[in-house]
Order: sequence, then structure tokens, then C-alpha cells
Amino acid sequence: MAIRPHPTKGKDWWQIVISQGRGKKQKLYTYQGTRAEALSFEADLRGIPSYAAEQKLLDILGRFLDWYHLHRAPRSAQDAESTLPRVIDRIGNKHVSLLRQADYTRYKQIRLADDVTRRTVNIELTKLRALLNYASEELGLQIGDMPKLYTKKQTQPPSIVPLTPNEIARLLTELQGDKKTIAMLYAHCALRRNEALHLQAKHIDFESGLIYVTGKGGKHRIVPIIGDELRQQLTQACIHFPKMKRGKQIDPADTERNKRPDEYLFICARTGKPYLNIKKSLKAAADRAGISKPIWNHLLRHSGATAGIQAGVDIRSLQTLLGHSDIRDTERYTHMAASVIHSAGDKLSALHNTARKQTSDMSDIKIAKKDR
Repeated sequence: MAIRPHPTKGKDWWQIVISQGRGKKQKLYTYQGTRAEALSFEADLRGIPSYAAEQKLLDILGRFLDWYHLHRAPRSAQDAESTLPRVIDRIGNKHVSLLRQADYTRYKQIRLADDVTRRTVNIELTKLRALLNYASEELGLQIGDMPKLYTKKQTQPPSIVPLTPNEIARLLTELQGDKKTIAMLYAHCALRRNEALHLQAKHIDFESGLIYVTGKGGKHRIVPIIGDELRQQLTQACIHFPKMKRGKQIDPADTERNKRPDEYLFICARTGKPYLNIKKSLKAAADRAGISKPIWNHLLRHSGATAGIQAGVDIRSLQTLLGHSDIRDTERYTHMAASVIHSAGDKLSALHNTARKQTSDMSDIKIAKKDR
């Protein structure tokens, strides 16, 4: 939070943290007085009016993001930082006490017209709810209506149709470099998005053929390196190559070397940081491969797990591979595999029905000729 008890001075002493922006050093101020007085002093430092009736969404946003970065996971805070300004822009920079359900209804209509799913709208409005809760509970402000979210039934996603092993192979053929390695980790090893994107050199044990994965909630598991091609791709990913721009090396002192244990395997050339998502690359590769199914990062994990069921991997081993704490999460892949099998059966049935119909038509022609 932007205001916190002073770590050494005792009761009624506060430390006020003023962010100067990402990557810049924070400013710290010390204040003695009540919490309400400290909040008022902080508002003066920021040049924000202290009266509740004058507080608008953008007046509170900076303080909320400071608080959110300290109390939530880094990814959640980054999502809030990128999402909330766009939400406020569409709703309007209104006084927090004057927000009504009509404002949120209009926002939903705008977002649905942008071809955004209801589930995404819920995620965006959840960030706004967090901002309003902060305004009420931490700043003591009077707020208007809380946004109502779409119900679980309204946001139920369509049934997942996993890729077949043949489609996975075609998709991988259209990818190269880090993107191909990441997709193979999704599809062959069934890693989650962040598990694959945040792999470091120390997580790969080539001698044992294992990958040490840190999953949800900091849980650790071990998965095998599946296939020689993935091993080769990971070997390349563990090597640091000098950065090039327009065919020229940027830093002459930079040399090819093995990556340090704490270095990330996959770095985006544009940002110099680990990738956040490779969905666009996957969709482009799917288009080139002639795959019409919707494609996203996690679908490849679903597809890999479904392929495991089809290959005869027992459910307990698959649970360990996927990192599920509840086996019911793993059992759903048996239904996905069944749907794939039934789909193949329907295609075969259609083929045999066509052949039988053609045979029947030929028999009718022969009988007609004999009757003549």
C-alpha cells in the first residue's frame, strides 16, 4: 500500500511511498499522526483533492497501483496497470460516489461490440472492483454501485476441441526457434504457459533427461524431456548468442556462451524480457498449417494431455505429469480423448456409408440392365 506503519518509529508514525514510475526509485516520506491525517498528507503530496466528493477514478488509480504492487502477485499487478486505464477511459473518469450500474452496462455493450468475450469483460470489471474496494476500505471513500459481473452460466466457455497428434505435428512444422521449443513444451510435456515461458537454464537436466518445473502455488514437479527433437531445441535454448540487428552484432564484446543457471531460456528480442504470450505466433502457424480450430497457448497442453490418454498413459502417471492436485482435473481428459475417438469414428462411418451407397447404386444399375 502507499501508506504503511513506520518499521522503527512506533505507533502513529507512518511511511508514505510515492512511486515515480516503473524502473524508477520510489520516494519515501515519514509522517506522524493518525492514519486519516497520513492519507490526507499523501493526497497533498500527489496533488490530489482530499474530499471524497471530489475523488475521481484517475485520482485514486496511482495510489491503488502502488498498493496493488505491494499486496498482489507481480503478474496481477501488471495486468491491473495495463487494464484499468483502458477501462476508465471507456467508462469515463467519474467521481467514485456517482458510479452506477448503467455505466457498467454501457461498458459491457461497448466491449461486446469490440468482439470481446464476456469472460474477458468479467476480468476487466474485476480489476475495477478491486480499485473501488481499495477506495472504500483503504481510503474510507463513499463509492457508488459495484459492477455486477456476468454469471458463470453466461461465461461458460465452448467445449474444448484438442488438436490431434497429426495437427500438432503440422503446427510445429510451421514454427521455428524459441517459439517452436515453447510449443513443444506445451504439447509434448504438457507444461502450462508460464511454466514454459519462465524456464531457466538450471531447470534443464540433460544428463537425466528431466525438466524441473515450478507450477501453480510454487509447487514443484519433474517432467521428462520427450523426444530427441525437443532435446536438441532445448540445447540450443541453453546457449546465449550475441544479439544481432540488421545482420550486425550490437555489442562487439558479447560472445556465444552457455547460459548462466539463472538466465531465462526464452527472451523476447523486442522487450529483452521473457515472453508473456505466443498466441499470435501459434495462430499464424495454424493458419499456414491449414488448421481451422481456435488456437491458444493452453490448448496445446490440453492436446498433449489428450494425446497421452490416447497413447495409453495411465491416469495417475498423467496426473503427476500435469501437476494436478485433484485427479478429477486429470480425468476430464479421458472425455476429451473419447470425443476425439468418436469424431474419428464418425468420419470412418461416413466413409463406409458413402462406399456402401455407391455399391448399392451400382447394384441397382446392374439389376436395371438385366431387367431390360
